[in-house]
Formats: sequence, C-alpha cells, structure tokens
Amino acid sequence: MTAQQRVAFYLIPFLLTLYAIPLWVVAADALFGQFGQVNSDTTKWFVSLISHPDSSLNLMHKVFLPITTFVTVAIMWKGVDLRWTIGIVIGLLITIAISIYLVVYFGIDDTQANVVQTIGLTSLTKAGFLTLSTNFVAQIQEVLATYLLTLLGLQVATKEG
Repeated sequence: MTAQQRVAFYLIPFLLTLYAIPLWVVAADALFGQFGQVNSDTTKWFVSLISHPDSSLNLMHKVFLPITTFVTVAIMWKGVDLRWTIGIVIGLLITIAISIYLVVYFGIDDTQANVVQTIGLTSLTKAGFLTLSTNFVAQIQEVLATYLLTLLGLQVATKEG
C-alpha cells in the first residue's frame, strides 16, 4: 500500500464520521431524553443547522460524495483489506438505521411540540420542524446509501478485475 493509500485509508472513516456526527449527536440526545427539552443546546444547535440549508455545515452534503468516492476509488484501485470495507459498511448501516430512527422520532407529535416550545420562534411550526428535520436526515441517508452502493460496487469490481 502506498503512502497516499494509507492516508486515504484513514481519511475515509474520518470523513464518514464527520458527516454523520449531527445524526449521532441528536440520536444520543433523543435516546437520553434531552432532545426538545427546555434549554437543550443540542435542540437549538440542530434547529439552527436545519434552518439554514446554505450554511457552511450543510455544504458537506454537496462535497461529501464526490470527495469520498474519488478517494475510495484511489485506494481500492490496487485492492484494499476486506476488513476495512466490512468496517465501513457496518458503520454506514448503523448510521442509516439511526437516520430511520430519527425520522420516526421527529414524526412524534410531542417531539415536534417540545422543539417548537424550546426554540421559541414563532416562525417555526411543528409541521415546519418536521419538514426541515426529515429533509435533512433524508439527505444524509441518501448520500450515505449512495456511497454504500458505490463502495460495494468497487469491492466487487476490484475482485473481478
């Protein structure tokens, strides 16, 4: 494995983790009963994130897939350890499962009411929060699923080629 491949070998999991952090933080907060509670910093942070789709944090959606796909192709061109691929696939599947949990969680009427009450913005309604939050989660879910299929396709292609 070349030096560039070794860097990419660690870069991909780092980028995936960075991309999935918002989902993991909100899911952990929801599981421990803090999301949507009065003065919840996580709730305020998440609403701020989803309320500004053109923010620099949301720019990750636009650059993540091309960068990670390019780097993945570069490291898999000469073959990569199957354990690495399995680890990435498991991480992706767990994150996709978390996103499904969050879509269901955001659909609960009490969650929506708590978030709207916590934020205190008259412009944010329960329906507005549901739309913004599920769109955000669905976008991450779609990008991760696309990357997962790309990764599996490359794994098959390198074995056959």
